[in-house]
Amino acid sequence: MEKFSNFENRAERGEEALEERLKEIAAELRESDIDVDDFCRIDMEAYEPLYGQQVKKDIYEIKQREKKWQKEKPSKEGKQRKRTNGEKMEMFKTVLFHKAIGKKFFVLRSSPFDDYNNALTM
Repeated sequence: MEKFSNFENRAERGEEALEERLKEIAAELRESDIDVDDFCRIDMEAYEPLYGQQVKKDIYEIKQREKKWQKEKPSKEGKQRKRTNGEKMEMFKTVLFHKAIGKKFFVLRSSPFDDYNNALTM
């Protein structure tokens, strides 16, 4: 069993490294006036002046869904919920694409609304 715990520790360190790199990329994007959060996701709140109440409604909806999901699948020991493999892959591809084509293109992630809205319609 010790082999598996070592693997989990390495995986956690890898995820932390991804988070740190995403923060660096997010800072670069903000310098180019691209509104993103620390995980390179489109910052929905930045669009409130343009779209007003609709953005507020969407943000509220997302928070309500997340609260519901936390009740349905509570995390252990009060930690944040674990990321899915899909979320980790999206973080990884953002870092990889930024490295490969970031000088020619802005590489960022969709907003949480896009993830939740598309998940319901698929």
